[in-house]
Amino acid sequence: MSHETPDLKALRRAAELRPGDPTAHAALVSGLKDVGDDPATVVALEAALDTAVGAFVRAWEIEQPELDDSVEAALGRLEASLQDGALGVRIRLVHASLLARRASPERADLGAAACALLDRALVLDGFQPEALFGAATLALQVGRADEVVRWFGAHGVPGADGLALLVVAKLQIGQAREALAAGHEGLREAPDSVLLLNAMASAALALGETDEALTFVSRALALAPGRTDILLNFAATHEQAGRFPAALGVLDGLAEARQLPLPYESWRSALRAKVFGA
Repeated sequence: MSHETPDLKALRRAAELRPGDPTAHAALVSGLKDVGDDPATVVALEAALDTAVGAFVRAWEIEQPELDDSVEAALGRLEASLQDGALGVRIRLVHASLLARRASPERADLGAAACALLDRALVLDGFQPEALFGAATLALQVGRADEVVRWFGAHGVPGADGLALLVVAKLQIGQAREALAAGHEGLREAPDSVLLLNAMASAALALGETDEALTFVSRALALAPGRTDILLNFAATHEQAGRFPAALGVLDGLAEARQLPLPYESWRSALRAKVFGA
């Protein structure tokens, strides 16, 4: 930038001196936003937002309650500064993703707050497919399948992978039959969508159609061998079909490859008991 006011220089210096402080970086972004929209400022603003996002993520991961309030306040100020445009969309998606990391059944308020941010981001973005897909992924993560169904119903499904999210959403709200029907329609257009095939396997399992589920999950594995989420579905299909040794073998293989998520160790232990006895 060819010219900086003393105030902007002070904000930049503060951000340089406190690289891990998200509030300092948020203040610099807001200061740059107020300067104008000349090309040099826009480039500097985007770079500052990149740095701010990284600082927010690192600070959030520390999970210190006393820090959470200041980080949340800084995010709020940043959102107030970035009311529109691509940067406004981005910071709201980032904020929603941070809230989603902490959301749980005990903290449903965080999931609701994340969805409110996602809704605002999508409005700002005009419900474009890329943002819609990202928002739907986060909404499912916080247990808000109803929002996914609402968004897709009003603004369209963003491609075959988006249809996979719709299948999962319908499953989560207890519409397994409708989920399977929607997936079949999508597979006619995108027979090699790994996400859709895996979601279809889950829908078939929910309906007790283990043979159909095995067909879907096997096709997904052929296209993406070694993917943890598909292998977990593969194990679930074998278990529901009563093939406990096969299910255990899949989980053992994941464990040996250090791909088995910790929450699934109890499932593995239960299967081991079924196969070998208590």
